Amino acid sequence: MAVRALNARGQLTEAGWQAQVIGIARVGGWCVYHPPDNRPGGRTGRPQRTIPEATGWPDLVLVRDGELLVRELKTDRGRLGPGQQDWLDRLAACGVDVAVWRPRDRADVEARLLAPRNTTTTRSAD
Repeated sequence: MAVRALNARGQLTEAGWQAQVIGIARVGGWCVYHPPDNRPGGRTGRPQRTIPEATGWPDLVLVRDGELLVRELKTDRGRLGPGQQDWLDRLAACGVDVAVWRPRDRADVEARLLAPRNTTTTRSAD
């Protein structure tokens, strides 16, 4: 399915922004997880099983060399929906690196995702 990168006003859509962030992350060597659409009907219009507690789960989970980032993606004018800030707050309380990224943050996104890998983290053999 093609991603609609621009809206009718020529502005970057959230889906277009997400595709860009995922592309940058892959170049930087990150493993990327994007959860399936959990809205009733989702993008397909067909009823789906939804998990009420999952409402608002962030858009991306990124993992690389012992680092875990959880990011909600929004357009420059987009607002957090029901449950989104709650998830970010709960994850941050657990020590997870969380943030909202917008197209205007692109330079910061690139700096974070393309930064040299963390080579001091070691894996347990267990």
